[in-house]
Amino acid sequence: MVRGQLAGIIPIHFNVQDHAFPLSDFIETASQAEAIVQELNEQLFNGKARYNFLVLPSEPGTFKTKLAIVSVVTASFVFLESDIGQSFVIGLTDHKPSHWAEQVGISLNKTFSDDKSANAAINQATANLILSESTKGFLSKDHSTLRKTGITKENMRGAYEAKNTFYKACHENDDIKSIGFTEEDEFPIQRTDFLSHIVQLPPKEKDDKDGPWTVMTEDIIVTSPNWDPFDGQRLWKARYAKGTLWVFTLEDEFFWDLISRKKLTANVPDFMRVQLAFIEDGKKRKSNRVLRVLEFNGEKVSPPLEGDELAEKLGEYQKTEIRQKNLFEID
Repeated sequence: MVRGQLAGIIPIHFNVQDHAFPLSDFIETASQAEAIVQELNEQLFNGKARYNFLVLPSEPGTFKTKLAIVSVVTASFVFLESDIGQSFVIGLTDHKPSHWAEQVGISLNKTFSDDKSANAAINQATANLILSESTKGFLSKDHSTLRKTGITKENMRGAYEAKNTFYKACHENDDIKSIGFTEEDEFPIQRTDFLSHIVQLPPKEKDDKDGPWTVMTEDIIVTSPNWDPFDGQRLWKARYAKGTLWVFTLEDEFFWDLISRKKLTANVPDFMRVQLAFIEDGKKRKSNRVLRVLEFNGEKVSPPLEGDELAEKLGEYQKTEIRQKNLFEID
């Protein structure tokens, strides 16, 4: 225990050969983990959990960062008692909030004789544990898994920014072979997985003044791709089949994962069929976003987004099935 309370421990276990770690990488990864804790505090406890974020002494063996969350003020559990809150925690930790409260109750049951003191300690320790387990879950689970339980890039943007920076630092350190988030020597996230945890984020401010997003399918020729996984915007240049030049962001994580694992062969130019969203400004299109790559150089990649998935990404939108003539049908 830390300071007389049951702390929430976040082990970040790096599989490195020499059991040593650059100070800059330690600071970077630990600070991003703290940023995720802060974002989760806003989501789970309405920002009302007041806590200290501590670095615990390291242990011999593969390099292990041990971070501790220790509450100093009892948090509000109103959100956790709702159906949405329950789903949120289950998505992150695979268990209901009541499971973690029960674990804390078992640990602290014999520590306090006074019921009032015991209840306050259990509430604080439960907040610690839920925050730490949620942080580990957020760092270890991929976006597609998190999104299915309502943990999206829109409602957790700050946490995803921190996660991107965390895995960027890991990728840039060639000595890190893999990562785990337990005390054991288990490293399920391999080096080849680091890039797949870095996701494209939507614009911070949506321009809704000019009307809703329009969604349609287009055939395009990519003339200037951007394969840099650490470029926050990932701006690409392309032209429509009729020759119009345009710039867009590519937000399809599954496509990026296939590229990072060399499952698709890229050339210049590349022929793509995409699901595109844009805002109409007179006769112009602006804020072009490729949501899904449907085909890449003749190879099928993904089905288009539909219904709730589109609404989650765009908010208000209108859909049209009109698209340019197929590239391979041009006279």
